[in-house]
Amino acid sequence: MKNIKRILFTFSEYYLVVLVLLAGYTPPYSLNPIVIGIALILILQIIFKNKGVGLIMGGLVILISLFMILPLLSEFSEFHTFNASSAQLLFVGLALIIVNIVVGGVMIYKNWLKDDKPNLLPG
Repeated sequence: MKNIKRILFTFSEYYLVVLVLLAGYTPPYSLNPIVIGIALILILQIIFKNKGVGLIMGGLVILISLFMILPLLSEFSEFHTFNASSAQLLFVGLALIIVNIVVGGVMIYKNWLKDDKPNLLPG
């Protein structure tokens, strides 16, 4: 169980690094410089584990994911009938949004709610 928890806690930052790099990739092998900067910030977060930056990143991931529900519903409403394409758009889009919200929640839990200090009080 501890191995699964450790993998889940480290998975969140690595998932975000991959997600940011994929979002900034353009087909002839080029990356946006802003995306490279964001990926470096995420990599520095993995190395140094700053709680404040982790909280801000987790909150931003959740807010952006909640905001992305609106464009998803807008694209879904352009379908006149519920067919295979509309179902794929809706279910894959919602799955990605839910995974992103869970990753943001894990980051917030890891950086805020989890107490790394040992309890010094007796009893």
